Amino acid sequence: MKWPKKSHYYKLSKKMKKHILILFTILISGASFTCQSQSEFDNDYNSARVENEYKYSVPFEIYDSVWNYMRTNYDTEKFFLKRTNPLYSTSISDEYFIDQYFDNNLYQLLTSKHGVRYRSRKVLSDTMNRKNNRELMQIKLNGIDKNPLNRAEYKFPIKHYSMGDKGYESNQFLGLVKKDSRLDIMKTLSILKVDAYSLRPFIKLDQLRKRVYISKSGKPFATITLDSVSTEHNQTKIRFIEIEMELNEIAYTQANSEQRVTMENINKQIMEDLMKRFPQIKQDQTPKYNKAYNKLKELNEDFDKPFLTTK
Repeated sequence: MKWPKKSHYYKLSKKMKKHILILFTILISGASFTCQSQSEFDNDYNSARVENEYKYSVPFEIYDSVWNYMRTNYDTEKFFLKRTNPLYSTSISDEYFIDQYFDNNLYQLLTSKHGVRYRSRKVLSDTMNRKNNRELMQIKLNGIDKNPLNRAEYKFPIKHYSMGDKGYESNQFLGLVKKDSRLDIMKTLSILKVDAYSLRPFIKLDQLRKRVYISKSGKPFATITLDSVSTEHNQTKIRFIEIEMELNEIAYTQANSEQRVTMENINKQIMEDLMKRFPQIKQDQTPKYNKAYNKLKELNEDFDKPFLTTK
């Protein structure tokens, strides 16, 4: 599909197209979206949010110990942040995620450390949770500013159409995206010089997630997630464990620069508490998609050959 020649987007220079998305993300990072409530923002598709998270690799042998510590010491009554602020509270959740990553045979997303994935979610500990069975398409952008913990995220709604439809529905990537969001996702990808039509399913990750949700004054503030990640691709299997300490992306995007610094300092306190208890965990900000690819490649140099040769 070609953009109409009379559109403003078409007339922009290639350099401008390349940087619009990142510039937009940086601009909104200093904005305060006070006009939107949490629930309104939660359904806001097709626009950028900024996430701030620490990522740590965890040795298999301490998985149970780490979770026992999180579950016990980050319980509301024992949570160390409550010593200075009683407005903090926590809750525990068991969840299951399936992330289907897309790329093309040029590996444009892998090499740039961006990511495009179709995510489905089960809340195992609370099937009545509003996020249970949620599906969405996500674009993750790496290197949006000078903070190495920051990434931008776009979310697009999923809708399953009849397999008998032609056109978009026959495309393994675009066919999953709700019709009125396809132009937006194609534009977003074109800014990264990625042709949406070239994307195909590649690595699929299964994640068992044990989470501590942190609230402040009853509103989502941060999450601490212990992820057991596994995949099998072309008869090669891998598994790894990660901890993610992430500030709530809605609260962080809405915050002004001063508020963000305060939030980042609190997230750092959580990181330091875990590091003090478990010095074996090591910081590794590598995106899961890249980490999975690297581990699969280590075990089987040819694991991706079918993907590269199949159109």
